[in-house]
Amino acid sequence: MKKILLIAAIFFIFSANAEVNSTILKGKEASAKVPNSEIVRLKDFTDVPNYVRFRKGKELPFSQFENWLKQFNNSNAEIGIQLINSQKGKLGLT
Repeated sequence: MKKILLIAAIFFIFSANAEVNSTILKGKEASAKVPNSEIVRLKDFTDVPNYVRFRKGKELPFSQFENWLKQFNNSNAEIGIQLINSQKGKLGLT
């Protein structure tokens, strides 16, 4: 029983801390920051959104993700993504 209470307390502390250090934008505010979005969560330490929920039918294709990500980088440094590993699951999806 003590372990369950300890795990619950730790989870609560981390959850509360995540909310304090983030800004959540909804509706028009979210769409102003990230076009076609419903909800955007921002962290204090970066300009890149921590979470984005796009409107139904307006989701970002994976092929455009890298270019979309670059709009939030204000420096001249080259950023990008690189596939490190790929696995097929039990359902046959990659």
